[in-house]
Amino acid sequence: MELATTFLLPFNRLKRLPENIDALRNLRYVDMRSNVMTSIPPIFFNNQCLEYVDCSNNMIKVIPPTIKKCLWLHTFIAVDNKLRTLPA
Repeated sequence: MELATTFLLPFNRLKRLPENIDALRNLRYVDMRSNVMTSIPPIFFNNQCLEYVDCSNNMIKVIPPTIKKCLWLHTFIAVDNKLRTLPA
């Protein structure tokens, strides 16, 4: 499982990411759009391999400041959420 590079879970009514999401250290592409998530755990962005994340069409209120750790992240899509603020 640690070798997985793609995480595809769109349209699954997912409420939250798995607690052990940080075990997927080689994740590059994550599609978790169109679920019912209200948050992204800060630990998710500890993965420095992330390049593409689509979390659009959820109910996410806050993007954790740990997103700054993702130096290779070139695409982050978060449209149609309940965002209050973005990390400074």
